Amino acid sequence: MSDFVVLRELEQVLQQRLEAKPDESYVASLYAKGLIKILDKLGEETTELMVAAACDEDERVVSESADTYFHLLVFMVFAGITLDKLGAINNQIKVTENSLKTNSKENTEEVQKAIRAVASGLGDLIAEILPSSLTSGLTGVKDNKLSGEAIKDERGIKDERAIKDERGIKDERGIKDERAIKDESIIKKAGVLFASIKSLHLCRGVNFSLVAQELKTRMRHK
Repeated sequence: MSDFVVLRELEQVLQQRLEAKPDESYVASLYAKGLIKILDKLGEETTELMVAAACDEDERVVSESADTYFHLLVFMVFAGITLDKLGAINNQIKVTENSLKTNSKENTEEVQKAIRAVASGLGDLIAEILPSSLTSGLTGVKDNKLSGEAIKDERGIKDERAIKDERGIKDERGIKDERAIKDESIIKKAGVLFASIKSLHLCRGVNFSLVAQELKTRMRHK
């Protein structure tokens, strides 16, 4: 089964969860909490992946890669970004995969470069979605972590103030429409993050087939 088929199956499952009640599944509960919480979880899982890769923990790299793909797809489905829109990015991913040598996990410089690419991709995506006036007040964003505590910082920014309507009505500070993000630059940045995640676990010598098995498990239980 190809990478794209597994991801398409996950995309379909996540789309079905849009109609589910929050108490029926983990994914539905994330959708109900809105864009900020989804980005929070994406940031958390991506950070854990980078730490696992830096610590040379292959089993964790497999698990954290699956978690990161999973929550990136959650964001994409919630935002109305389909895998089809990442067609050009997926072609780039294949080129990247073919160019990586099987012994690349021994190349510390390549791993560090891949970690930086993931960190940059996450930061760029968050910065593109959130207005700078809000981003600058979140204590974790510069470290590529968007925590719940950061949202409720000393300035008093809270979820309900940041997003008035979970269905996507903009508030006075300009947060983008949650359920209909159509900005091409956001789609591109999501694709770049997607590609950088794959490059990172490949640099650690972790094949997508291993990650796919973890994704299948998550599809059944989320």
